[in-house]
Amino acid sequence: IAFNLEKRIPGAWIDSAPYSGLYGMIDAVIRPYAGVLTPLIRQPVWWGARTFSPVPIDYYKPVEMFANCTPPKRHVAVAHGKNDDTVPIATAASAIFQIGARPDCFDLWLFTPEEQCDGARHHVEMWQYPNKTSARFCYFWSHVFGRQNYSLCGLDDMPVLNKL
Repeated sequence: IAFNLEKRIPGAWIDSAPYSGLYGMIDAVIRPYAGVLTPLIRQPVWWGARTFSPVPIDYYKPVEMFANCTPPKRHVAVAHGKNDDTVPIATAASAIFQIGARPDCFDLWLFTPEEQCDGARHHVEMWQYPNKTSARFCYFWSHVFGRQNYSLCGLDDMPVLNKL
């Protein structure tokens, strides 16, 4: 949200994010366990969050904020594991569609590893693929800050740590 409100931020790396706000996150967490009963559980949880929170909840929804398009063109990386079972890949797809529909506003980068690290499948690419993730970070942030000399990242000096 801050990225879309503050235009001086040149880039954002968004990793396995619940782009649909707290309501969407509640749904994503409950659905694997409750299935068709999800709406019956989601509504009271959502009501409780809104009732007892001291601040407005979901005043801004992250994916909707990408409709704000003002210069300069900025860089956005969406990293989301294809096997993520906490935040569904469809959530990332909606963000990719929203951001990708505005090439005049955003330079979209994607990183969608097939992550599954010792049974965990949510936000674990940096543990399963540290070298590959470091390289993606390097290329993205070097591009964001206009430094195309990737050797400054020291990737060649890193030990090979990717899990087999």
